[in-house]
Amino acid sequence: MSGSAFGEAAAYEQIVDAYELEHTAFDDDIALYRTMASVVGDPVLELGCGTGRILVPLAADGFRVTGVDASPAMLARAADRLHEAGVADRVTLQRADMRGADKAPGGPFGLVILGLNGLLHVTNQAEQRNLLAAVRRALDPGGQLVIDGLNTSMTS
Repeated sequence: MSGSAFGEAAAYEQIVDAYELEHTAFDDDIALYRTMASVVGDPVLELGCGTGRILVPLAADGFRVTGVDASPAMLARAADRLHEAGVADRVTLQRADMRGADKAPGGPFGLVILGLNGLLHVTNQAEQRNLLAAVRRALDPGGQLVIDGLNTSMTS
């Protein structure tokens, strides 16, 4: 998020419903996150958590999870989903820039997740390095970072 993370977050205020339509049914990555969490343990930090697509199944598995997102609308939808699933007591939501991962409540974390191209919201290499350094500080010594990124070299 070059410039203000909260400036970019304002764009999501208008598209939260469309975001849900596009992403809610996608679950190809959920088994990986569940397995990683079971191997490295909790707590888990999801950066750019959006509407809670990953938070809900991890919390349903009993993990303590912190979700960070810059968009109030996305976090409000995540809170609704967590309450509907009956797992809100296991999840802390925080409105913040993901580049402040080391300030997220609940750490140090056994697992940090940057799902669905979340790293690409930080648009320059210097800020990406800052984010990764903050993630390293947020992880416990045996912790793991999972980054789901677009493979631009693949052809169809």
